[in-house]
Amino acid sequence: MRNGPLGAGEAVAKRAGSMPAPLPETGLAFDEMDSDEWLDWFHRLPEEQHREQRDRLLVMGLKSGLTLQSVGDLYGLTRERVRQIAVGQGVVTKDLRKLQKEQSDRHARRVARHIYGVSLTHPELSLEELADWAEADEATVRRSLEHRVVVHEVKTNDWSSGISDEDLLAALRNWAAQESRHTGDNYTAWAELHGLPGRQTPQIRFGGWNNALVAAGLGHLARERGGRRPVISEHEIWGSVLQFFRDDLPSYSFIAYGRYASERGLPSGALVRVRLGSWSEVKTGVRDLLRYAADRDGSWQWGEAILDVVPGQAQRNHVTTEDAVASLRAVARRTAGPLSVQGYESARREGEVQVNLIQRRCGSWVNALVTAGLAERLTRKGRARLEC
Repeated sequence: MRNGPLGAGEAVAKRAGSMPAPLPETGLAFDEMDSDEWLDWFHRLPEEQHREQRDRLLVMGLKSGLTLQSVGDLYGLTRERVRQIAVGQGVVTKDLRKLQKEQSDRHARRVARHIYGVSLTHPELSLEELADWAEADEATVRRSLEHRVVVHEVKTNDWSSGISDEDLLAALRNWAAQESRHTGDNYTAWAELHGLPGRQTPQIRFGGWNNALVAAGLGHLARERGGRRPVISEHEIWGSVLQFFRDDLPSYSFIAYGRYASERGLPSGALVRVRLGSWSEVKTGVRDLLRYAADRDGSWQWGEAILDVVPGQAQRNHVTTEDAVASLRAVARRTAGPLSVQGYESARREGEVQVNLIQRRCGSWVNALVTAGLAERLTRKGRARLEC
C-alpha cells in the first residue's frame, strides 16, 4: 500500500493505462527514455500499434520531453489537437511540465551513473570515447565524472605517435654535446626548445632514463643511485602509480598519491618525482599504460613489465579493425533497429569484440557503424553527430 499522493509521472502513467514494452536491447522502461531514445523506440513499433494506441503514445512522447509540435508531427496533428488529446488523457499543462522535469532529472542521473561506472571499468578511454559510449556531449561527461575527469583528459604521450628510436637516441646525443648539465629535467627543457618530446618518451621507450642513456652511448652520464637495478625498480613505481589511477578515489593529485602510497606501503610520492619526473609527465605515461592495458597484445615490452606488477590483470588478445567490424556486423544481424553502444554490449556474445576496442580501432562508435556499412543503424543521436 502506498502512502501519500502519486507523483506526476505515476499519475500520467495511471491515467494512460498500460504502456508498450520498452526496447529489449536497452532494458529501459518507457519513463526512463529521453526524447531521442523514445523516438527510436516509437519508430520500431508496428503501424497497427501506432494507430490503436495513438493517444497513449502521444502522452508518452510528451513525457519523454518532446514538444506538442514534435509529437503532432508524428501523426500529422496540430499542437492544439495534441494538447486536446493530452487533456482527454487526464494530463494538464501543469502536470506535463512537472512530468517532463522529473523525466529529465531521472535521465540525467542515469547517464551520470552510467558514465561514472564506465570510467571505473575502462579508465583508458578518452573523454570523446566516453561520450560515444553514453551518447552524450563532452560537457555532460565532464560533469558526470567530477574529480575523475583527470584520469581521462591526459594527452596521449609521444611514445606511440611519431619519433623513432633512432631519432630519440640522436636527440640524446645532440643534447649531451650541447649542454653541460646532464639531468633529465635539463634534457626536457632542451627538447622543448627543439620541438622534441621530453625525458618521459625515451624513458618509456627504453625502460628507464639510464637505459636510454646507455642505448645512446652515453652510459658515462647515467647516475648510479643504485645502478640500473635499483632496490625499488621503476616497474614497481609505475605499477603503483598505475594502480592509484585505476582505483576509485576522491582525488588524483600528487598529494593524494602520497597519502595513498603511505597507507599501502607503496613507493612514496617523493620517489615517484625523483625517478619518474613531474606529476604531469607521470599522468601522461599512466594514460599510455591504461590504453595499452585495454588492448594488451605483447607488442610493448616495457608496458608488459609494468602491467605484470599489478595483480589480477589478464592478458588480452590483439584485435584488428577487421575483427572489430566483423563483430559489429554479427551483432547487427542478430538485432534490429538503431544500434547503440549499450545495445551492442547487451547483445554481444563471448568472444566478440568489446565496445572500447571497436572505438579504438575505428575512431568512434559512429565511425565504426559507417565503416561496417551500418550507417542506417545509427541512433538519432548518432546521426546528429555524423552530420556535424
